Amino acid sequence: MLEGLIFGVYDSILIEVSDGVNREMAKNIKPKSTRTFNKVQVKTDKGVLRLQFPKPLVDALAAKGVKFSRFKSLGKREIDPDTGESHRPWAEAIASRIQADLDHPDSLFDPTLVKYLDVKVSDNIDPTLTLAITPDLTVGQLWENFLQYHLPGKAASTKYVYENDYSKKLRPFWNEQIDRETASKMRGAFLDSPNSTSKKALQLLAKAVDWAVSEEKISITKNPFKGMSEGLKSGKKRLNKVTGFSNKFVAFTQNEVELILSAFLQDDKRRKYYDFYKFKFLTGCRTGEAIALTWDDINFTQGVILFNKTYLDRTGLSEGTKTEDSREFPLNSKLADWLCALKQSSNKNVIFPGERKKYMCREASIKAWSSDIKNISQDRDGIVVALAKQGKLEYLPP
Repeated sequence: MLEGLIFGVYDSILIEVSDGVNREMAKNIKPKSTRTFNKVQVKTDKGVLRLQFPKPLVDALAAKGVKFSRFKSLGKREIDPDTGESHRPWAEAIASRIQADLDHPDSLFDPTLVKYLDVKVSDNIDPTLTLAITPDLTVGQLWENFLQYHLPGKAASTKYVYENDYSKKLRPFWNEQIDRETASKMRGAFLDSPNSTSKKALQLLAKAVDWAVSEEKISITKNPFKGMSEGLKSGKKRLNKVTGFSNKFVAFTQNEVELILSAFLQDDKRRKYYDFYKFKFLTGCRTGEAIALTWDDINFTQGVILFNKTYLDRTGLSEGTKTEDSREFPLNSKLADWLCALKQSSNKNVIFPGERKKYMCREASIKAWSSDIKNISQDRDGIVVALAKQGKLEYLPP
């Protein structure tokens, strides 16, 4: 055994105490209350008992080039095959003794384990090592690590929501620890101002903790955020802009479609959106997919339209659609003839270009449909809102 080598864990710092030099310093340091994920635990591997050491301790030793296994087999089965007696109390007693030394104000832990077992773990531990244990991840650190794992390959719109909307909800708790106290505090704050973003952010944080546990990035044994989103309201439901009630329908009738397109065609200021919304009605594609579409994406010979990118005002052009890399849409004769005529009158590769920029402004196209949010007077109602107010159809978003 290496005499004089004793380590103690205080506030995530491993303090070296050698030959009594730093004992007085150690006595003056009051250890904070320990958490369950910093405990030495008794586990089993195929029925054989073993010790599991706190990951921060193992990481600190590894950072100094010392191989210290997180698991140490105790060489006995949990249940004696001959007598049927349990060896777990014996193992728990060993773990408790090690834990007591880790928590002791005089730093009594022996990293060689000779003090607790009959066999040394290693003869190569430098008695002059001073180690700083890496503290457990905060909410912010965990979330950023999770995004680096989760977001690659996702659509630009999805990345934007995660990196902005959900991150903004979590930011007030950025420096908090991953524990039950933080989870309760976060739930309480979200209960005071419920909305779907808050609820989703809490659900995703629980998912992030599960991921971090499986990757051994944190050493907790129970996810404090699991189930915390239950009971949280998603905020106000989307209501009809005109009636104030939930939308009853999911699609316009054919007569309503013709009414809407005719209204666009007759409006001097919004006529420019006629072709755009006609295409959306004929294909059912998303707004961003239609804005990003080019003539290169339409194969008149094979009779297909390829949707493989999307456009958002805030993120620009991105590859892939919201839910998949690409998809094909069949061209029927009516759609093909109309697009052929549209192509002949176009001198740009983007099918529905913007007036001043390459791509159409998504926000402007939506205002033409609904209303100008900066001016809610009657004459600034969007095409569909105006028709709904006249009682000619039930309003639905674009």
